[in-house]
Amino acid sequence: MVVIVQNDPRVPTGIAGLQQNVQLVQAFAAQPFPDIATIDSVVILGGYMSFDADAVYSYLHDVKRFMGKVLDAQIPMLGICLGAQMLADILGAPVHRDRSEEQGLQVINLTEDGASDPLFAGSPTALAAFQWHHDSFDVPRGARHLAFNEQCPGQAFRYDNAYGVQFHPEVTGGIVENWCRHSGCSDELMAEFSAKEATHVSEHTRLFENFYGNVRRS
Repeated sequence: MVVIVQNDPRVPTGIAGLQQNVQLVQAFAAQPFPDIATIDSVVILGGYMSFDADAVYSYLHDVKRFMGKVLDAQIPMLGICLGAQMLADILGAPVHRDRSEEQGLQVINLTEDGASDPLFAGSPTALAAFQWHHDSFDVPRGARHLAFNEQCPGQAFRYDNAYGVQFHPEVTGGIVENWCRHSGCSDELMAEFSAKEATHVSEHTRLFENFYGNVRRS
């Protein structure tokens, strides 16, 4: 079973949920987490809040505790944006407020480790990825650095079977449009994504297929 954890009602599963046997856990609505023994892989979605906003969003305590159990069980996990920042924090890496902000489609570059990692199998070494973040993380000690760009060096890492990606591989045009309506964005950003949505969905569907199908327990 694939478990997808939703931290914010405004940040849905998108193409991450185009998979059979998915259980969505809406952490913001206090939905319970399933038994670890029943889980094959986990996706932790993003959110508008900061990684350390537990005092305001108390359910983040439960999400982080669940992520710790997933790490201990060596179940494949993919943290996206906020999910990646929480993963980096759990692993002891600094997470920085309002540093390396990005919005819209940006090119990320795979490192040598990234180009050979099963998560990015079939991806170009210069990959257009959708960004919407203010905070950013350092790559945790002991993790493999998989992707970077000049604006934000920490774009992707792998620690055992756990991945963190700063970008949003799950988004569709509808999600981007909703974020723009809620928070504001330029007409150029929306137009560019609309023009390249089909390519983005194709390339990042491959990323999720790689994660669900090729990343195994150690």
